Amino acid sequence: MVVGYAGTLCGNLIKAAVSRQREFLADASAVQYTRNPEGIGGALKVLAAHRPGSRLLGAHAAEFSHLYFGSGVRALSRLTATHPPLEKRIRRVLPRWDGSLPPPSRIRPSSPQETTTPTAGERQGAATLASGSLAATVVASVGRPSAEDIARARRRLGAIDERLLEAAHEPFAARALVYGILMGADPFSREAQRQALEGQALPEVLRELEALDASLSGLAPGQRLPLIELALPSLRQLSTAQHARFQACLRRLMALETDAGALQWALHRLVIQGVQGERRARRNRHLVDLAGPLSLLLSTLARAGQQDEDQARSAVERLSSALGVRLDFVGKPALASELDWAMARLVRLVQAERKPLLVAMSCCVEHDGRIDPEEAELLSAVAWTLGCPLPSTERSAGQAGTGTA
Repeated sequence: MVVGYAGTLCGNLIKAAVSRQREFLADASAVQYTRNPEGIGGALKVLAAHRPGSRLLGAHAAEFSHLYFGSGVRALSRLTATHPPLEKRIRRVLPRWDGSLPPPSRIRPSSPQETTTPTAGERQGAATLASGSLAATVVASVGRPSAEDIARARRRLGAIDERLLEAAHEPFAARALVYGILMGADPFSREAQRQALEGQALPEVLRELEALDASLSGLAPGQRLPLIELALPSLRQLSTAQHARFQACLRRLMALETDAGALQWALHRLVIQGVQGERRARRNRHLVDLAGPLSLLLSTLARAGQQDEDQARSAVERLSSALGVRLDFVGKPALASELDWAMARLVRLVQAERKPLLVAMSCCVEHDGRIDPEEAELLSAVAWTLGCPLPSTERSAGQAGTGTA
């Protein structure tokens, strides 16, 4: 009997050890497959925040404990636990985790006070906003990419140089790739930026940037945003010191840009926000509370790719009645710091009013009857930083252009 108990104990210890390692391996495989450690770690943090958990009390529950998604039975010690602590799993995925967990949330049905019915004025405003081809596509496709959108994204990725795609998936090369994308087109500012990087970036990254130079020079408008999105998971794997150096280099590149337009600002903000994450702001603001930031953003979008300032002014003023917000056209091009100020406030917009904002942004971009690839990329980048990623606007851009020919 003693031998039998000892054998059972040893068997359970081996089973528990193998099961714990298998959990770590599953987490590592998930990170490798998705290239999104923040997403995997975030899911584990949500699970860890719900402390009560559950237990299986069946007579044979322990026999199948190694098959459960979580700790289904109570372990006498860590040696017999079939699942490692969630905190330990989170640290394996997110080494820089500060130990904080999201507040536990419970799903509950909406109360009548939380459910609102749009008024006749709101319905008319939405119809006015969605009259353009791109705006109509935005309304229909936010959060619901079609099979055609997915196929178009694959074609766009297939047209990008293979070397750039490979660089996006490796932390050293991803830094060089992003530096190259964010460096200005003007030869003088680009040379100044390159010299600044020589004093701040690692030599290995500089060599990678030089190796990617030829491929980056052939990068077409509309291909920068997809490459940055591909590179973000790799950039999130940087150590604390590497991350600090990367941020310093990005700030230096932006400071030396002699002609930083709205697109350059949007891509720069997307990288910063995508790597370090965005502080969770309370979404308790309405469009009527954000007239100033809204005017600045819409004026910037209306002016993008448009030489006629009167047309841009008219586009913004037309949106005042549709949105029910007093908008003032901002005549001078906004500075990066001013756009950052506007975005810091617009991210607090309530969820229900984000779609009208996206449609208004789309109307500004296509107000002149055409949408070039840079305008479409600017719209997508700004939408991404607002937490509302858009599918490709390539098809709608073509429709807008042909409609006015």
